[in-house]
Formats: sequence, structure tokens, C-alpha cells
Amino acid sequence: MARLISDVHAGKLPPKVAAGLAPLLNLQLRTIAIVKELEKQAAEAEAKQDLEDGRNAKDLTDAELEQIIRDSTAKIPRDTNEIAQQQSGKGIRLG
Repeated sequence: MARLISDVHAGKLPPKVAAGLAPLLNLQLRTIAIVKELEKQAAEAEAKQDLEDGRNAKDLTDAELEQIIRDSTAKIPRDTNEIAQQQSGKGIRLG
């Protein structure tokens, strides 16, 4: 989004084009956040199913449990700024 604004200010992109792209980029960010949340839920459901299938949490060490938690949450962005940073350089190329 910052790149879009700077391109408009630099005259590389017409303001009408930027105005049209802004809602699409916003939709992309919201979609990415939803997908990340679904991935988190799927990982949690998978871990729960693994435990129900016979691998009891009591059989795991504290370090293993902590690693499972870290792995399931490490890739989830905390806010839209983090999503934007992850997506910079991806998607629509301008200029």
C-alpha cells in the first residue's frame, strides 16, 4: 500500500488506478488474515486429533509441547501491518 502511494506521488501511477487497486489490496490483506487463522485452526485440530489417536500429551515432554505450540502459531501474522510486510514484493507489481 505504501508503494502504491509513493508511485502515485512520483507520477508513476495515475490516481484513478490507485483508487481502483486500494480496495483489491485491502481484500487481499483480509483474505490472507482469514487463511492464516484457518491454517491455525487446522493445525490445532490436527494436534488434537493426534492426541486423541493415541499420543497422549502426558507422553510428550514440556519442550515438545512448547514446540508444537510455537509451530502452530509462528506463521500467523499479528496484525495487518505484519501481513503487508509479508506481502511486500508479492502480488501485483506496479511500475
